Amino acid sequence: MQSASALSPTVRDEMYALFARAYTGTDRARFDADLAAKRDVLLLYNGAGRIVGFTTLALFEDTDRGRPIRCLFSGDTVVDPAYWGTQVLNFAWIRHVARVRDEAPGTPLYWLLISKGVRTYRYLSAFAHAYVPGAPATDDPDLRTLRDRLATRLFGAEFNPVRGIVTHDPPREHLAPALAGLPRAGRAAIEAQRFARLNPGYIRGDELVCLCPLEPENMRPFARRLTRKAHA
Repeated sequence: MQSASALSPTVRDEMYALFARAYTGTDRARFDADLAAKRDVLLLYNGAGRIVGFTTLALFEDTDRGRPIRCLFSGDTVVDPAYWGTQVLNFAWIRHVARVRDEAPGTPLYWLLISKGVRTYRYLSAFAHAYVPGAPATDDPDLRTLRDRLATRLFGAEFNPVRGIVTHDPPREHLAPALAGLPRAGRAAIEAQRFARLNPGYIRGDELVCLCPLEPENMRPFARRLTRKAHA
């Protein structure tokens, strides 16, 4: 993990090059502005020391029905397709969650995720049991209400609470065609179909806004184990 403000020009250049390979319609000035608004960056390196993945993170405070809460906001997340099988970045993210939770252990922590593609959306089910928008059986109207309020705070009129979608005007980057396909088999296909139904405009860069409680009881067993190891 590195502080976003401390990244060297070389690292920023490598991150943008990776980002530009994954998305069409990218803009360097906008990328740099988004990065400047983040607190932390998790970087994935290959054996040659080249950056092959990253995720950017911001942290902000708000309230929920009069109680203070903290929110971890995931911005851009990109992994080179050649490294999609590695879990290093995922494990680093979970350990980072443990550290952030320890900063204010009595305050509920949430994960606000905006998803341009199904791979990002699927992180939710990999890490947690309940989130919105998810499977109908786990839908939580109170969580949706909080999601809508937090998204409106961040995105204003670009967020449509009825659809749960951020639509940028003018349009922003969207997944490169080679990366925009949906899985066709197994559980991944079920989640891909749900994502495409919730965000049919993902092809043109629409972003699905998701919210997930990051309390231990909502995290899947492997994620709980990793957070415990972070304290060891």
